[in-house]
Amino acid sequence: MDSRPLGTLLILILLIETTLSIGISLSPATYSMRDALKGGETYAEFRVGNNNPYAITVKASVVGEIADFSEIDGAEFEIAPQMSRDFRVYIRPPATAAVGEYEGKVSVTITGADIDVESEGTGVAVKLGASALMKVDVTGTEVKRMGFAAGIRLSETEYPLPARLDI
Repeated sequence: MDSRPLGTLLILILLIETTLSIGISLSPATYSMRDALKGGETYAEFRVGNNNPYAITVKASVVGEIADFSEIDGAEFEIAPQMSRDFRVYIRPPATAAVGEYEGKVSVTITGADIDVESEGTGVAVKLGASALMKVDVTGTEVKRMGFAAGIRLSETEYPLPARLDI
């Protein structure tokens, strides 16, 4: 009887016992903002999730073409275990910005965790994080949009009576 599979299984069980995993999520994965007015201000809302059984400290940042006119209020914050938190990325295109589409990434990185783990090692620091693609369409004309949908029904009646329009 070969004892190697049993020995391998015992080693794997011992390794699983000492393994620590860390998880983080960011949504939405892609955000497209239309009609950001030059010289104006708007924002996008993101949600970062803590998938861990302990609290983590997270730092949010923006990189890319949109970084120069983006700001995150309270960019570093703590998230309780198994909870999520929303944060806003404010977009303020300068009045001198060229009209067009700009791209960047919104990133969140774990900067600290409320756990007691002893570890040894040298050489490499690993930062865990998540990123979302953000596209901003900068325009020079203000566009107003309605925030609700209306129903319209057009029904015909007998000739020569006019058609009926219900809104």
